Amino acid sequence: MKALIASHQMKIIIASSMLFIGLTQMNAEDCCGGQPLPANKECCGDQQYDPNPRDPEQASFNLSAIVNVVKGAVDSTGKCSVNLPGDNLTLSLTKEKVDLCCEEEITTRYKYTGSISADALGATCDFPLVGVPYLAEAGATIEINSGISANVASTPDCEDGEICFSVSCPLSVDGGIYGQVVDSNVLRISGTVGASADAGLEYCLESGLKEDSAYYCVTPNATVSFTFLSFATGSWSWTGSTYCS
Repeated sequence: MKALIASHQMKIIIASSMLFIGLTQMNAEDCCGGQPLPANKECCGDQQYDPNPRDPEQASFNLSAIVNVVKGAVDSTGKCSVNLPGDNLTLSLTKEKVDLCCEEEITTRYKYTGSISADALGATCDFPLVGVPYLAEAGATIEINSGISANVASTPDCEDGEICFSVSCPLSVDGGIYGQVVDSNVLRISGTVGASADAGLEYCLESGLKEDSAYYCVTPNATVSFTFLSFATGSWSWTGSTYCS
């Protein structure tokens, strides 16, 4: 009886092994003339190829010269304090080769990616309405702060490919009134109201705006602040509820 059971078990093992070998050979014969494929390869007709990007070429561009020109032009007004990213504003680009299978022929295309980001864009401007400049004055003030993060990527295919852009941009705008003696470091009192917002989207040239990628959020705020001889400062602020869509 034991010998009979052992014989049946051996037959099952042999049958399972033959089935596995048959399936393996069938899968191999369906691709690249029956040659087994490495993990990182795909078949194109009777050829193997690696679909992953390769041979990256990178370039970066420092935009500090352009930033400094803008800063100089705004600072020349004498009533604005400008905050710009300077040397931290850099455009980066990458180019890579990608092999595709097009009509059973391996075709090489190029994939491009790029990015630019800056998180220190801002300006504060005073507009005197009454008083004597540089002695005692009162007027309107506005402060704008922003940043930007943008990416571009191309997805190659056998025809024209697809190019997509994604952008996100935080922004805050505050405006109000101020009064000061001599300058803002001696004695200054200001009150402002405004809002901060964050928005973004992703858009592709062929397929258009990506579903659910566009968004924005808005948060209201108010601030009262004072400065006396630079070292004595104080403020009161309020932040409302955030609304997003």
